[in-house]
Amino acid sequence: MTLALKTAADFDAPFNIRAVAKAIDAYVVLFDVLQRQAEKAAMQPRDRDEIFSLLHPDVAFAHRRLLRSLSHDFSRAEAARLLAHPEVRARRAFMWAWMMEAETAMERTYSKTLDGQHLHKSTFFEGYVKLVEQELAQAGVSQKWPRLNVGERLAFIGAGPLPISALLMHQKTGLPVACFDSDDSAVALGRAFIDKCGHSKAVAYYQIRGENIDPSSFPCAFVAALVQDKESILQRWGEGGRRDHVLAVRAAVGLGSLLERPPSAQLMALFDASFSCPRKPLAPPFFSATWVSHGRAGEKEKLIS
Repeated sequence: MTLALKTAADFDAPFNIRAVAKAIDAYVVLFDVLQRQAEKAAMQPRDRDEIFSLLHPDVAFAHRRLLRSLSHDFSRAEAARLLAHPEVRARRAFMWAWMMEAETAMERTYSKTLDGQHLHKSTFFEGYVKLVEQELAQAGVSQKWPRLNVGERLAFIGAGPLPISALLMHQKTGLPVACFDSDDSAVALGRAFIDKCGHSKAVAYYQIRGENIDPSSFPCAFVAALVQDKESILQRWGEGGRRDHVLAVRAAVGLGSLLERPPSAQLMALFDASFSCPRKPLAPPFFSATWVSHGRAGEKEKLIS
């Protein structure tokens, strides 16, 4: 999401061109490393998960360097300059695809090598703990709500091969969670990981696209940041969901759009049109946000009457 310059203060504020240049340089370096790894992976497809992963030493070093450069407290003008720079704009679409693949490869590796007792060793684990705590709080989910009927669960769409968020949600609320993913290998790895953790009765996996899920049995659903067709999911849950349900959607914002595709204008419009309560942005780690809405649009008058 490109940040716009809207006030004179944006122009008058001190402009740290050095910090912007440092971040752009780190971005280009990460891009070059990923491009090199992609070429190597194409030559060795059997080792792709090892070569093209956030766990590969070269990728991990370049990624950490970029994150350090982005830890500067950028003004809106600085962030806008960074996002609009030609070196960045020319690379963003490739970067989005490559980062999604590299992160997924990392999750597959962790899913095969870690178990519940060692999950805290995974990259970004502490960030996910904070993220889930904030999401549950803003969605109003706790051990007291929602009071589930038989067959009802929380839903996590786009759980991938390493269901950290789903496990944390179950552990913090005691509620059962249904994990959904459209990729068969992710579902197989996710199920095996849940079995290793001893939570197969409380956390279940299903292979299905998000827009094909029947939302009526899920009072609260969470959508992962890497899910691509969020628009179809919002449309489905806005039309077929319960009138009291909660939907939380993770998406990159601000400088997060350097590494992940930002939410489209259509997605935000659908959120406003499909739900009766205004979307409320949540600002967790990872340069991202979770948009939370309560209730279905069109039901408000019925509830009042």
